[in-house]
Amino acid sequence: MRDPTAPLSPEELLAAARAEGLELTREKLHRWRKAGLMPTPELRSLGRGRGRAARYQSGALAQALTIGALLTRSRDLDAARWLLFLDGFPVSMRHLRKQLAAVISPQVRLAEDARAASDTDDDDVAQRYLDSLARAAEKRSPRNRLVRQLVGPANMPTLLGLVRQLGTGTYSDASPEERALVSRFLPMWDSGGPTASELSWFSEFIDSAPLAAVLHQTDDETLRRARSEFLRAIAIFRDVASAVPGLSAALSLEMRRDPAWPRPLLFLYWLRHRENPQVRQAFEELAAAAVNLSLSTPHAESSAG
Repeated sequence: MRDPTAPLSPEELLAAARAEGLELTREKLHRWRKAGLMPTPELRSLGRGRGRAARYQSGALAQALTIGALLTRSRDLDAARWLLFLDGFPVSMRHLRKQLAAVISPQVRLAEDARAASDTDDDDVAQRYLDSLARAAEKRSPRNRLVRQLVGPANMPTLLGLVRQLGTGTYSDASPEERALVSRFLPMWDSGGPTASELSWFSEFIDSAPLAAVLHQTDDETLRRARSEFLRAIAIFRDVASAVPGLSAALSLEMRRDPAWPRPLLFLYWLRHRENPQVRQAFEELAAAAVNLSLSTPHAESSAG
């Protein structure tokens, strides 16, 4: 019987994967390594004069089987790499950093578009921006369905526009109607909605512009530590969501439909704010609230795994 802790030659890895029902070939293994999903095997000496041989760490079999399962669900290699990273498997950090950087760019563009639309005198530019909000509001997803229920279908473009304006990092000039709309979407505020100072803080908090610099300044070991903290934060969020009518069901559907959930963008925001004492305190308070909610609402919806 093979020692499960022993390193594997490429041939042994292929044979072990096939024994588990995964049709793994040399070509497929090479593609996975090239995509940064699998580590490169180590070259180990066979002894003096006997040359060297490639050997995978013992965890390579579990990693290959996990990749096979992920790619059965979705052919998205980026999603597979991201979930492997979250599961603690060794992936190419170079590929992962490139993937995370690619997530930031569209968010920055959305903020730039919102800023340009608010500052322009060109009616065509403004209209194209409004049209893009209308299209985004019509997209079908469990998350959008829940938001429509909270704010009403007619208010969806307005809310999306407000969120994008907040994403510029400097926005606080919301009308009373917009603030009331925010309170329906984020019930942490009363019916009057957030104050100007609260909006300003929230806008700076979700500003995507600093994310690229934060990613560049963070070393690989810190990324791995942040991963563990992020997973705990997501678990807390899911526990709280399980006690909110409608939110848990929408979240569960979103998770099932999205092969990369929790989204890498959320991780990048965690990376940016993880050392903020207010953020850490807020999550500790959420964790306590989740415990209290679970004790007081035994029939609350359970979040999906």
